[in-house]
Amino acid sequence: MFANGYYAKIWEIKKIADKYSDIRISISVKDKNTDQYDQTFGGYVRLVGQAHEQMKYLSEGDKFKIVRCGIKNHYDKDKKTTYWDPVVFEMDAIDPADPKPEENPFL
Repeated sequence: MFANGYYAKIWEIKKIADKYSDIRISISVKDKNTDQYDQTFGGYVRLVGQAHEQMKYLSEGDKFKIVRCGIKNHYDKDKKTTYWDPVVFEMDAIDPADPKPEENPFL
């Protein structure tokens, strides 16, 4: 699930440009029945605005909370395919010294 309020881990920093960053993240949630974490989202996202500015201080392996995000799409006429692009507008970095940040919501 890619949504506001979820926590993500940065696996790869693909590009940091002037106005945006492209990174690969994963989001996992804890299954309350098994106490195991299940990945609900994995892939590339674009960071813009405040999230892009904050990305300049983060590294691969760091975690953050998605505060405000959305999905944009575009249609490629030649390939007759619609592409969905997740975008993060605002995030909060997670302090690595925090032994247990909040659990992901919406379980």
